[in-house]
Amino acid sequence: MNPKFETSVPQRKADLRREARSLALQQLRERLVLPLVGLLLLAGLLVAAWLISRDQRGGDAATQLAPEELAALKSEVDERERNFATLVQRKARISEEDLGELDAAVTAQERLVALAGITAAETARLDALRTRLHIYRAERLRETSLQLEKDAEAARAAGNPAAAIAKLSEALSQERMIREKWMLSNLEDNGRIARLDIRLRRMQADPIWEKGRQLERDADAALREGRLPDAERLLAEAVEMERDYAMRFRDVRGTEVDRVDRLLRKLETVRSTAAKVRLEELARSAAAAEAAREWQRASELWGEAARGMEALIAAFPQSSHADRKASVDFTRRQSLALAMPEVERFRSGMEEVRAQLRKGDTAQAGVLASTLSARLGLLLQKFPEALSEADPDRRQLGVIRERAGTLALVRDAFFSQLAPLPGSPGRRILRTEVPQSLYVAVTGSNPSAKRDPSLPVESLSYAEAEEFTRRLGWLTGLRVRLPRQEEHLAAHGDLSRRLPSQEAWTIDTSDGRVRPVGSSQANPAGIHDLVGNVAEWILAEEAGPSAVVAGGDAQSAPPEGVPLDLVGRGEASRLRGFRVVVEP
Repeated sequence: MNPKFETSVPQRKADLRREARSLALQQLRERLVLPLVGLLLLAGLLVAAWLISRDQRGGDAATQLAPEELAALKSEVDERERNFATLVQRKARISEEDLGELDAAVTAQERLVALAGITAAETARLDALRTRLHIYRAERLRETSLQLEKDAEAARAAGNPAAAIAKLSEALSQERMIREKWMLSNLEDNGRIARLDIRLRRMQADPIWEKGRQLERDADAALREGRLPDAERLLAEAVEMERDYAMRFRDVRGTEVDRVDRLLRKLETVRSTAAKVRLEELARSAAAAEAAREWQRASELWGEAARGMEALIAAFPQSSHADRKASVDFTRRQSLALAMPEVERFRSGMEEVRAQLRKGDTAQAGVLASTLSARLGLLLQKFPEALSEADPDRRQLGVIRERAGTLALVRDAFFSQLAPLPGSPGRRILRTEVPQSLYVAVTGSNPSAKRDPSLPVESLSYAEAEEFTRRLGWLTGLRVRLPRQEEHLAAHGDLSRRLPSQEAWTIDTSDGRVRPVGSSQANPAGIHDLVGNVAEWILAEEAGPSAVVAGGDAQSAPPEGVPLDLVGRGEASRLRGFRVVVEP
């Protein structure tokens, strides 16, 4: 057998026994920990209780009095109570000195109970004395409180709010003392306390309310006088005062719900006024640069104004000067200023187109218009707001491009029917009413009830007639409009001349039917259909809902003079058309 193994076995058994004993001891300690802790706590409590009991026993011994001393103390209570009862019987009003007897009786009874031990009889007597003292004290406080309230009202009526506030505050203090110190009296009146508190706080609120509004008025005056620092200071004070007021007094006196916000808006408006003045200066300088056609300079100034407005809005969002629309407008005008060189070139091009039209070179006008249309497209692509759709030059170019194939036809048809207007050198008038053929060539549409190229156009409103004259002027480069009333009359020539039936399509000659333009006999000036056929719109010199129609129609009786009627501008009749005049 190996000696090594012979000596190791006993050693291993000894180690195992030691480990078992160690484990057992650990388990025992764990079981004993909680009970030991509990025993220690219990022992501590017992010691503490013994010590307190010892102190109490020692204290009682120290405060024990001899029987004769307790009797004397009891006699003192009896005597003071009798004295107070005698005073109550003799006097109608108890003084503070009289109450001293009852107060002393309560103090003596409290000492007697503390020294003699608590007994039912002595405790009951102490409660009765205390209650009696509380009642007398509370009654005196109530009497004082009522008088102070009357004095406060008198001071308020006399215009002395400070004195009224002081009196009412003292009255409220007396009532609170009844509730907090003399509660055994059962005289506390929470309703009265609440009423006094509300009245007091209303009185305190009124000066603050008025002061806040006076500050605002003073700020407005300072602003009108241009004293911006004073206005800012006064408004800041008004804001703080209104916030304090809202926190302390809103439940007793109302104020405007949005007053603080409104004051803040005014304050921010004042604080941003200097920036606003600067923006106005920039806008004026930019407009001056535009007037001088310094477009680059104008664009820079408008851009600076736009950035300045954005900064103002960010710093003072509640200011009335914070105008988002103005910022957008500044940016728009910056863009327009950048676009103006191109716009000017476009307008120059349109002048050249009109010049070619006036010369009668419709082919060259069409070529120029085509080139100009391409340039316009590039301009609007870069600057979409440079020319609005309502811009006259843009609209004219659109009409020319739309009717490019009929430019020569329109010009020839139109010019061939113009006649000098009697009494108006340089002006010409259309010999006939506008035929449907010309109307369609110019507008591409025909509103007439009875459609025939040779008949006058009819069933159109005053606005439609004016739009035709505008388009015809754009296509010819001429100044075309409706005739004035005096021009229509001048076209008749001698108004005293008897009108031959051949010159008028009236009910007697037309069987009530509208006839082709120019089919009646011309008058001495070479003009047809001034009377009858279709009534003609006359140029309205002033804005209004109505306009004049002249000449009568195919269903009118032969007139003695020139018929003139006032009709609504929006009315359209199958017996109403128009003719045009060309300015030199």
